Amino acid sequence: MENAVEVFKGYVQRLAEKLKIEGLQVDDENTCYLAFDEKFFVRCSFDKEKEQIEYLGYIGALPEDGADYYQGILESCHFWRDTAGSNVSFDPEDGTLTLQQFCDINFMNDDYFYKVMEDFVNAMDHWNSKRRQEWEEHPTASPSADVPAAGPVGIDPNMMMFGA
Repeated sequence: MENAVEVFKGYVQRLAEKLKIEGLQVDDENTCYLAFDEKFFVRCSFDKEKEQIEYLGYIGALPEDGADYYQGILESCHFWRDTAGSNVSFDPEDGTLTLQQFCDINFMNDDYFYKVMEDFVNAMDHWNSKRRQEWEEHPTASPSADVPAAGPVGIDPNMMMFGA
């Protein structure tokens, strides 16, 4: 798609207008960050070579006895039951879970961009809430200090904290 970066920037700008977010901009790396109620953030970026919009959120670190959670995580990902079409992955280097989704910009429009973001935020809220409950139940477990917890479900303009 010709001018795909500008198309992506337009989606972000119109999302910001719809949600009345001031200062939300795409940076030089074609990325913007949205924080939700100071609880978690979503990185939204555009990969020019793949022509895809990428959504990424950090769920947090698994508890020290995290192996016990893998079956539940896999069950939640079966047919995207608890992920709203996103993928959950585990980074073995730092022990964190992330949620990601990729969308081809050639099949995107303003409404779909908003819907994917809303579904992604709902999934982030679900996963962060799930992890928090399990961390609270297991005192040896603790969330990563760098990774915030869950916020309200859905896109609420009052939740938005900052842009790029």
